[in-house]
Amino acid sequence: MNFSDRINPIVVKELRQGLKSRSFIASFLGLQAAMVLTMLFYLSSGDSRNALQMSDGFFWFILLALLLGAMPLRAFQALHEELKSNTLEMLFLTRMNSWQITMGKWMAQALQCLLLLSAIFPYLVLRYYLGSVDLAQDLANVSIIIVSSLMFCAVGVGLSGWQTRLLRGLVYFGVVFLGFALLNIAGMSMVTGSSRSPLSSFEWSYVLLALSVAVLVIFFFVEYGASQIAPPAENHAIRKRAIAFGILLVFGAFGIYNREPWAMVLGFCMTLPICVDALCEPVLLIPGLYKSRIRFAPLRWLVMPGFATALPFICLMILIFLGLHSLCGPGHDLNYGMAFMASFTGLTFPIAVMSLIPYLSRRALPSYILLQVGALLFTLLLAFWWEMNDSSFGNSMDIPFSLSPIPSMIAVLAEEEDELNGAIMCIPFFLTILPLLLKVPNVYREMFRCRDSLKQTEANIPPLPGA
Repeated sequence: MNFSDRINPIVVKELRQGLKSRSFIASFLGLQAAMVLTMLFYLSSGDSRNALQMSDGFFWFILLALLLGAMPLRAFQALHEELKSNTLEMLFLTRMNSWQITMGKWMAQALQCLLLLSAIFPYLVLRYYLGSVDLAQDLANVSIIIVSSLMFCAVGVGLSGWQTRLLRGLVYFGVVFLGFALLNIAGMSMVTGSSRSPLSSFEWSYVLLALSVAVLVIFFFVEYGASQIAPPAENHAIRKRAIAFGILLVFGAFGIYNREPWAMVLGFCMTLPICVDALCEPVLLIPGLYKSRIRFAPLRWLVMPGFATALPFICLMILIFLGLHSLCGPGHDLNYGMAFMASFTGLTFPIAVMSLIPYLSRRALPSYILLQVGALLFTLLLAFWWEMNDSSFGNSMDIPFSLSPIPSMIAVLAEEEDELNGAIMCIPFFLTILPLLLKVPNVYREMFRCRDSLKQTEANIPPLPGA
């Protein structure tokens, strides 16, 4: 048996097609030409420090543009091409599930990135002999770039299942912009050509945190992409919500070890996309979804897809966040009651609106985003009107911001809740809770009925002969 027969067939297929594609060949040849041109700059710069910095900046710019721009951009077509050509059914006939298909596509993109990366190692060594370059630091920077590239490829594969090209493009360029900003903050400036990164001075806990979060982010987006192409009977909420708990626990361990409360706030913010995805999942009354190996009944209902089970999941996430935040050490003045109300309201108020207007639930994620944007615009208009008509209440601006879910959530997590009015914050909290209390019991009743029908069906199936 050949080695290629032992690995994921999608990896073999996508890798063969990718290496033969014009885009990869152009990227590979362009990288070689750019590296040769960079070496010529180094040779012609002599002892000029400015020329060396420009050559160094050009070297890192080409590497960042290919590994963080071009390669993830190709990943954005991974699942979209299968959906466009209607070939997913043929892939499912090979007995591969959606996770294997999506993971295979990401692995093919990752191998192509590693192949491009391997082509620059001779130039890294040559730069060491041509100028005063720290080879160990360059290898550390290359490691940061390749991990970021693998994450961006996972984001591209995960979002490639979206049908709206404009939305995919906006999210992609937003992620790329954020990634470039973080890399420049880390000290790898493409403008100045500095390859010195303060990450080298971080402790082992920071490096372990970054690697753990990178792995969890990769797994989440691969799982998210699998959920976009999966049959309705597959339950992908288990892995996605488990990843959210993993992110909280990783940041919690880091925050407790280093006595840094900000780590928990950052970890909770990273789980917000997973919470939004859980809230926008449709409630599918398919008996196969309720056949779970989880013995503990409350945990089993916590990982069922749908907004009804996402509500207790989000409550548990907020409670874990607040509990770990309290263990991160002194020096913080977070009001836990206000933090729970602001976080829960800020995440779930669009679902409360959609429960009152069922038409919005047909396209849950776009409706959720529009409602959040509408809440921000409402806050700005309310703050403007309040400032123009503040004769009765003085100059206090905490009332309009307390009434709006998202700004109050941001202010509380930023530990500036003293500027908000706690009593007024209860108004949007209870206005969010009431529609959910009217809607959720009916949904759970239907889910229990579907579970009972599954048990009844299994009880009526006769045992196999010889069992």
